Amino acid sequence: MGNPTLSTAGVSEKLIELYALPEVALQNEIDLINTDIKGWLIDSFDTTVDQESFINGLSAGFTEVLTGQLTRTLAQRWPVIFLPETADFAKRSSKWIKSKEENEAGEPATNKTAIVTGSLTITTGY
Repeated sequence: MGNPTLSTAGVSEKLIELYALPEVALQNEIDLINTDIKGWLIDSFDTTVDQESFINGLSAGFTEVLTGQLTRTLAQRWPVIFLPETADFAKRSSKWIKSKEENEAGEPATNKTAIVTGSLTITTGY
């Protein structure tokens, strides 16, 4: 079986695969992301030439932030939502990407066990 596409459905498919892994194997994937997120994305997804070029062109600053967001999200096994551009715009040169990490923590009065939830949303567009 090949890699999933870098699409909304493909990212969901990859998460199912990752979250089915035992803790040590998931941590190994997280370590790979920490080492080289661009390489991990290209190796883990069936990317188009344009997607691969865009990934390789991401700035070091954005890559550092995205790496931290993605590794924290995966470590907690939280959702990752990928909202890519539409096919009509796939070849324009003014492509952008943004990521938004959300998390929330609380402690109910009854059992004093912290409840932490969160997600990461990655959006691309033109």
